Amino acid sequence: PEPTNTPVPTDTPEPTDTPRPTDTPEPTSTPVPEPTATTEPTAAPEPEPTATPEIERTAEPEPDPTAAPDPTDEPTPERQPGLELFSS
Repeated sequence: PEPTNTPVPTDTPEPTDTPRPTDTPEPTSTPVPEPTATTEPTAAPEPEPTATPEIERTAEPEPDPTAAPDPTDEPTPERQPGLELFSS
């Protein structure tokens, strides 16, 4: 009689079952030391926020009423192309 129930011998293990060798450790597993503890000393506080608005005012100087208006700010009607079309 032919033995049909004989199981096929599998000597070669499946590649999926073999775990990959992880020689390099994951960087996420290593606890990174907090830089704030060593780099930023608690003795030196951040610059006061009051100095910020002063810098903003210096960056954009307000137009002085005593100063003469810039020609570029208020162009003469002759230079405005829109008025030339209306006048002609």
